Amino acid sequence: MGDGGRLRPREDHSIAEVLELASHSDVALLGIGAREPESCTTYQAGYLSLEELHELQAAGAVGALCQFYFDMSGKRTPAQRLEDCTIGISWEDLHRFGVVVAVAGGRQKARAILGALRTGILDVLVTDDVAAELVLTFAGAQTR
Repeated sequence: MGDGGRLRPREDHSIAEVLELASHSDVALLGIGAREPESCTTYQAGYLSLEELHELQAAGAVGALCQFYFDMSGKRTPAQRLEDCTIGISWEDLHRFGVVVAVAGGRQKARAILGALRTGILDVLVTDDVAAELVLTFAGAQTR
């Protein structure tokens, strides 16, 4: 039991059951989140303040997978308060799926897509031609 006799969220049977099912799944389907306020659903939903979002940007974050932020090279950019209050699978669990499919598109998601590809987590990317062309441009610019 949690504080004050209340059940902790991870101990709730329905949440625990879903997390257990996820731990045995072979395939994961994820969205790639962006860090810009106009396309960051975590910010728009009020789970992340503008100040926290700016701190992530200053730390180099370009996108997120399951509320785990990463930079353009694919390295994690910790967002501890957000990670502490998120109920879901761990960063390490993302590496354990047999196949990870990510979905994202549009100009505003190109940097996030490139960073996500560089995490080494994704096996399949579903995107559009605009994002794909920009990802290739950004990747080419960094290898020159």
